Amino acid sequence: MPRRAVSSFIIYHSSLIILLLLAAVAHAEDFDELFAAAARDDGLVPLIERVSAAVPHLPPGDAVALADRAQPFCRRLFFAANDAEGAQRVGLVRHVIARGEHTTGIARRYNTTIDMIVRLNRGLKPSRIEVDDELTVLDLATTPVELVVMRSSFRLLLWRGPVLIGCFTVGLGAERSPTPLGVSEIWQCVRNPEWRDPDTKKIFKPTEPGNVLGGYWIAFKPGDDRRFKGIGMHGYTAEKPERWLGQPGSHGCVRLVQDDIAALFALVRPGMKVTVRE
Repeated sequence: MPRRAVSSFIIYHSSLIILLLLAAVAHAEDFDELFAAAARDDGLVPLIERVSAAVPHLPPGDAVALADRAQPFCRRLFFAANDAEGAQRVGLVRHVIARGEHTTGIARRYNTTIDMIVRLNRGLKPSRIEVDDELTVLDLATTPVELVVMRSSFRLLLWRGPVLIGCFTVGLGAERSPTPLGVSEIWQCVRNPEWRDPDTKKIFKPTEPGNVLGGYWIAFKPGDDRRFKGIGMHGYTAEKPERWLGQPGSHGCVRLVQDDIAALFALVRPGMKVTVRE
């Protein structure tokens, strides 16, 4: 390559790198402004929209950092009562109660749970809804949820289509029993399950102190190759979270702190897709 051409090539690419760095700085500043607006309750939906669009295209470390930063805002928007402007854009619809309707039927219509409906409607008593009352409902019938477990970062991301609705730090399988890679789906959701200790084979009833599942069991479908047999998500009460959260240690299951597993249990339904990737 001629010297002049080499010089032009170097100048061009140096300029491109500088522009990309400047764009990255502006991008970070834009997010700072969005987070500040969301903290004031006047920009919650725009923040989630921007974060959702950015996370899939960032390097893994940056993606996790941004999703972690957004998690408290995801929880406020998708797991608690709020009046966020533009909420319908991210799947939070307003449902007007018709004659003869009940919360069980409404939950079935939107492929959600009564627990989720209660979370999104302050002071709601499911047995006392009346005609023409309005409820906020997260519509998971038209756009289902996908759960993505990222082994390298010990994160569980929840996506409703292209919208990030949650990012939970989790504990995962130990080196000798890693959480399997691949695709499965939610098979069953059990409240207050029994627990069978995989080492001793002893079975603990829901109320026994030795039952470490924290009151929740979300099983993955085993699949034809039985890869996900006995694998699922649950709470973990055997040790304090700082001893296992964000670390390997389970027999392959995904462990969550109690607040997170309760929120997840309210959200998920059998048939939802689960992807475990490195």
